[in-house]
Amino acid sequence: MLFIGSRSCTRHKGTVKLELQREGKLTFLVLEEIDWITGGYLEHIEEAAREIAGEIHPQHLVLFGGCQIELLSTDYETLTKDLSQELGIEVRFHKGCHLVGYDPNAEE
Repeated sequence: MLFIGSRSCTRHKGTVKLELQREGKLTFLVLEEIDWITGGYLEHIEEAAREIAGEIHPQHLVLFGGCQIELLSTDYETLTKDLSQELGIEVRFHKGCHLVGYDPNAEE
């Protein structure tokens, strides 16, 4: 899993995230305001996904994040489709975030 958010977002559900990170199941992509404002966050997400795929070789990758993910009108369907094709693995976007509470069964 790749958590995408600002520094302050990483504290939500901290113990759950910490345990997943210890198990090697979660990576953080901490972005700055300028990344969100300029749209540069998309390139950072793509770079992080490539790095995870190259180093960890997961069978699939789940992207999820903080409030910025919910507030921006990003086309995550196209992003995940493009990444899936490029990386040769299933990439999904999970809508569960701290705004709605982390729900492992949340609709994509």
